[in-house]
Amino acid sequence: MKFLRRSLWAILLILTWQLAVLIVQECTLYLPRGLLRFFTGSAFGRFLFELFLNLAALGIVYGLQRGIQRLYLQSKGQNGPVPTPRPQREPPAQRTVPAAVTGKRTKTMQRPRSRPELSYHIGFRLADGQEVWLSVRQPEYRRLSEGDQGQLTFRPEAPLPERRYVSFLRDGEGVSGL
Repeated sequence: MKFLRRSLWAILLILTWQLAVLIVQECTLYLPRGLLRFFTGSAFGRFLFELFLNLAALGIVYGLQRGIQRLYLQSKGQNGPVPTPRPQREPPAQRTVPAAVTGKRTKTMQRPRSRPELSYHIGFRLADGQEVWLSVRQPEYRRLSEGDQGQLTFRPEAPLPERRYVSFLRDGEGVSGL
């Protein structure tokens, strides 16, 4: 089987090379004289010409090989190689804890030739005494005020860009203000 496959490759390569030579012979009639002189007169021109021919031939052979392989697999009742699925990363676990809002901050970032960008951060004191500062969106920043108490839901174990605020349900509220 390997011999048959290699000989098929060799036959396809020879045929595509012959086809490329025929196409070039036909196209030389239509090339401007200066371009024809460049490709036939200088060593660099011949190198570029042969490189182009080889790449064209290999592209044709590769396409033919893929087509033949696809036809072969279809005749066997297969659709082709089955892609292996990427392992899906589980989303970080969320944690809901009693907390109180301890502070609010805004951070301004100015890039050259652009408008300033504001980011909003709120500090929460968790039930175990730990203080956590989380980035929030502007509506949440406006909705919460220092001293608010309730249930904070956030992702504590995620890497820093994903460690973020999910919601804060004040005591007595039925729905979070997302």
